Amino acid sequence: MQDLDRGRLGRLDAVLAGTREFEILRPSSNWTVALAPLPDGVPEHPDVRDAGLVFCEGAERATGGSAARRHSASDVATLALEAPHRLAELDGDFTFVAFGHDGQAIAVRSCGGLVPVYHWSDGQRVAIGTRLDYFLRFLPTPPELDRLVNGIWVTGWALLPDGRTFLEGVSLLDRGRYLRVGIDGRLGVGAYWDPRPAIGQQLRCDPERPRQLRRLLVDTLTRDLDPGGMNLLTLSGGVDSASLGALAVGTLGIPLAALTFLPPDPDGRRRDERYVDILASQCRFQPHWRRRLGIEERIELLRRRNVACFQVPHPVLAVLPELVEEHPIRVLVGGEFADEVVGTFALLADWARHTSVLGLLRGGPSSWPTGTTRDLARWGKHRLLRALRRVRLPFPDQLPQIVQAELHDEYAEWHDRQHSFALADRRPLRQLALSTSQDPFVVMNWEATSPLGVRRSLPFFNREILELAFACHPQEQIGPGTKKLLRAALHDDVPAENLRREDKGTSPSKAVQLPWTEALDEQLARIVRPDWFPRPPALLEQSDAWRLALLAQIAESRHDAVAARPRGIALT
Repeated sequence: MQDLDRGRLGRLDAVLAGTREFEILRPSSNWTVALAPLPDGVPEHPDVRDAGLVFCEGAERATGGSAARRHSASDVATLALEAPHRLAELDGDFTFVAFGHDGQAIAVRSCGGLVPVYHWSDGQRVAIGTRLDYFLRFLPTPPELDRLVNGIWVTGWALLPDGRTFLEGVSLLDRGRYLRVGIDGRLGVGAYWDPRPAIGQQLRCDPERPRQLRRLLVDTLTRDLDPGGMNLLTLSGGVDSASLGALAVGTLGIPLAALTFLPPDPDGRRRDERYVDILASQCRFQPHWRRRLGIEERIELLRRRNVACFQVPHPVLAVLPELVEEHPIRVLVGGEFADEVVGTFALLADWARHTSVLGLLRGGPSSWPTGTTRDLARWGKHRLLRALRRVRLPFPDQLPQIVQAELHDEYAEWHDRQHSFALADRRPLRQLALSTSQDPFVVMNWEATSPLGVRRSLPFFNREILELAFACHPQEQIGPGTKKLLRAALHDDVPAENLRREDKGTSPSKAVQLPWTEALDEQLARIVRPDWFPRPPALLEQSDAWRLALLAQIAESRHDAVAARPRGIALT
């Protein structure tokens, strides 16, 4: 926290030290820093602290780099404080704060965004943090829940509009951005990284891209995974998670445990287990948890105590505390975001835009997304939509009916603004950019894993992979079929049946009503529609029960964080 009132800052130091959770630093007279490193982290070189740097991610890469781009800690600090727009000159992903001797600071969030950088200001003080519960525990007054953000997340979409978070007044710095905090507490945001091609830049196919993808995945797994085997793979049996399991165990020889959720219907279970068994017979995951997951189980998992002040709908994150008790886990790895970066039909609009008539005819059906004449109609439809200035946003069109009417109106205004921004966007690969903007999913993972001392590895969502994805022509990713780039990259590493799997693994679900007996927390009075508060209907559609369970989860998490506020914190 930055505060020009040194007495108040000293009292905060005492409160933080009293928790015995943090190492306390004073990089300048108007800043206090509380550090709680993850277990088994690589110790920082003394030069890093001497240069006024505090790293949350990527210290060894940013202050090392390749031989041709090696930087000392003092080089990094100077670059951050004097020319932060040039930080992309450093290697890899990095999240850190650079403190100047004069009291200014630069907070930097990585391109992959694994570690969030939250910020808050009341005009006199500035707080920067990496977990939302810290703001509830250590700000003078704990923030209330943000109505719009909480209303959006119950749609199942990972969106934090305009940098807002689940807590009012606490903002999230975007990926590849830096926050400048002046000595007077004024804030300014700038960008240092943007992987998208410029307007007019032509996209070209490159036969080296599959090899590049394989090398990047191998490098990421080698760097992220625990060599002793304290790793957990979320294994669905799909192409993405199977690819990571085969690379880690079969190619690199790094042991993994695995967790597989299976659908409740017998046909779906048999289908998914067939693919899981093929990979498991080669990789011999130890242990390998297999669990049933239907709507009732999903809601039950949401009722478990959440370690993060964040809506956490991901079932893997809900059971992770239990698995950590059973088996040592230091790294959680999964195939999330692979669809967006290695090829999905959701990017058909980009394929149509960047495929000319000549390219369409020259490549023929063997290069089209599905390899059928229907692709001609799809190409024409997306071209027509573009001519009519209509954009399909990968966001929900409206909020569910369980939230208040004012939130519907506020969301509609935000949605209209996003549509206008997308219409004005003339740069290549607009649909890919929109899809990867749903990156708060990454933050959710950090919020749920870091309190458990578990690191999160997302090999398909980091700086190098995103740069590769934005360099590709869509024809390298789809056509025929999806995940074209990944299948070409790993054909020698992954069992053929796993790599060629085409179905999405979805199973039909029966429409059922579920009972609801609990009264809603008073914090939800500003979010849930009035006729449902505090007592929703006794029987709910399963989607509404799931949504209310998510809201109940974060209300309880906020209560827990506020209850953990140290005595005397409000006096600061």
